[in-house]
Amino acid sequence: MPGVSYEQLMKPIQIYKLVKLLYQQGAFFQNLMKMRASDAPSIVTYNRTFGYDTYASTRTMAPVTAPQAPPAYMGLKPVGQNTATLVRTHGAIRIFDEKVFMSRPVGGRLSEVDAAGRKYVALQLEHLIQTFRNNREFMISRMLRGGFGLKETDGDQYRLCEYKDATATMAVNYGVPAENKADLGGIIGSGEGWDQASAPILEHFMAIGKRMTQKTGYSPRHCILNSNTVAPLFLNTTLRSIQGANYSIYNTFTKKPISPQDAQSSAVYTVVFGGCPMIQFHVLNEGLVLDEVVPNLANQTSDTYFKLFVPDGKAIIIPESDGRWAGYAAGIEPVREKVSQDVPRNVTGFGVWRTPEIDPSRYDVKALDNGVPLLYMPGVVHFADVWSSFTSSEA
Repeated sequence: MPGVSYEQLMKPIQIYKLVKLLYQQGAFFQNLMKMRASDAPSIVTYNRTFGYDTYASTRTMAPVTAPQAPPAYMGLKPVGQNTATLVRTHGAIRIFDEKVFMSRPVGGRLSEVDAAGRKYVALQLEHLIQTFRNNREFMISRMLRGGFGLKETDGDQYRLCEYKDATATMAVNYGVPAENKADLGGIIGSGEGWDQASAPILEHFMAIGKRMTQKTGYSPRHCILNSNTVAPLFLNTTLRSIQGANYSIYNTFTKKPISPQDAQSSAVYTVVFGGCPMIQFHVLNEGLVLDEVVPNLANQTSDTYFKLFVPDGKAIIIPESDGRWAGYAAGIEPVREKVSQDVPRNVTGFGVWRTPEIDPSRYDVKALDNGVPLLYMPGVVHFADVWSSFTSSEA
């Protein structure tokens, strides 16, 4: 047995606090689109596959008739229908009584005792809930990029993945028109990428707005991109000339306090350029780990696993969220929290509960979320390649 010094034996390391090595992931898309678990869903359903009827507002004009003439009969308004299927997310963590029994609290000193391991359990519960929040954030962000996929991992278990993932078992296509992707049907011309100082960015948004209003009745309001993509805009000569050389190129440069998490995170901020004042540029540097890996710091921050919500050279352009062009459907599922519970409890959308177990003594903390984001008007979403030399194959 190797020798142990007096200091090692008699002066054990004292723990003074718990330090987070990675800031909490935000919920930018859920907050912007008002699709958080705490928000009222636009559709609540008992059925996993459900539908909704559709119609378009009228732009045609009523017939003009001569005096004393009978009415001119008009065609009836067409009504359509769309169907959707909920995504069911269900997971649990096991808290063994012996593991947490009479242990010190996480971040506490050796002299402290947390008999039930409450702080440890709270950390694990935060981890569980965050993974569910991440799933919802992924689905909403990918809805605004055109779709997402699901791939089978183990029998009846799946993982969310990119729409174009070659290993995807199934894909959810939101029907975003082809002209609303890549170069936006020619709106962003050759050599006019936003990485070019002379890019006519205001003209691009004017053209997008004209087409969006024609197709959907909406106008663009938000442009979501990362800091690498927004950086060249500060050097754009067109935006500079509109604002004037004697003025700052931007009107506002602030954090976006949509939620406490977003307000505190330096990964999210908003810029409004004087030469394009009708658009809010939301700079989002957050992302997720899509692969099934050990959730340690190295894997969570690895260039291999970490995927930005909005890749370099890409921009998501959408109107103001009003609950009409997009929404969220939540499903209702009955659950029994313990064997002795005679009447099940209905969980709408997201829910968490605890189930006691024996042999070995423990309790399982379970979470469930039945829901899916809905894109009622696919024509409002634009997922653009905004760099001139862009060659990414991402959806």
